[in-house]
Amino acid sequence: MITKYNFKQLLHYLDFTQKNTIFTKYFKEFDCKLQADFKNEKLIFPQEKGLIVNDETTSNFSSAENFV
Repeated sequence: MITKYNFKQLLHYLDFTQKNTIFTKYFKEFDCKLQADFKNEKLIFPQEKGLIVNDETTSNFSSAENFV
């Protein structure tokens, strides 16, 4: 199960780059990036590219199901 305690390992495995407390993965084919901010325990989605986030409460690290 993915938790906030092993999430960094998964992001490294998926080739996210780390700068300080923010992990980023850039997707060239879509010209967008996904980010995980460990300082603020928040998942950052490319809403500027049209991705719709219906509920901001699922964009944090508070529940294991949010990592899915």
